[in-house]
Amino acid sequence: MQKSISLKLSSLKKIKEEESSELRFSLRYFRVTDSVAVIDEYPLQQSADSRDKSLHLLRNILRALNIEVEVLSPELFSWPLIEGLTEETDSANAAKQALQGFIAGRQEQDGFKNLIVFVGVIDDLLVGPERAENRRDYQIENSDTFITITQSLQSMLSFPDLKKDAWHQLQPVLLRIQSAE
Repeated sequence: MQKSISLKLSSLKKIKEEESSELRFSLRYFRVTDSVAVIDEYPLQQSADSRDKSLHLLRNILRALNIEVEVLSPELFSWPLIEGLTEETDSANAAKQALQGFIAGRQEQDGFKNLIVFVGVIDDLLVGPERAENRRDYQIENSDTFITITQSLQSMLSFPDLKKDAWHQLQPVLLRIQSAE
């Protein structure tokens, strides 16, 4: 009996580990200007206070990039799209394809030239191709759109020293914005 209970507990632990290892994330997409859009990966259980602090930081970053914005209205994207969708497939690959489709759709709709992505968990889904000079700031193949990847707003709020790294990573965006003016 003891051995049976132990095996059941072991099986339950294994099931829980598999469930918790499934890729899950939530994003907010913002069309900021005609040429700039932002994606922010945020914690799945983010509080209203934390959300407000993230938006305040985002406004400050945009202001530093010489972009003034009154209202930031997000469009939400979460993975998995529906529960159980990726049980039969590679979750990371399916998430990457869905995310690329989401970005391509928003680029076609909004026409931005610079997409700034603040991420933590999913940066591997977005880094540029191996051959790119800079895999965190690269031009999408056959496009005039650039993707710049840096730390999530939430991680910068938790670890303020990351703001310096993020600002350094955003310099190419600032140069592109300035040269377009």
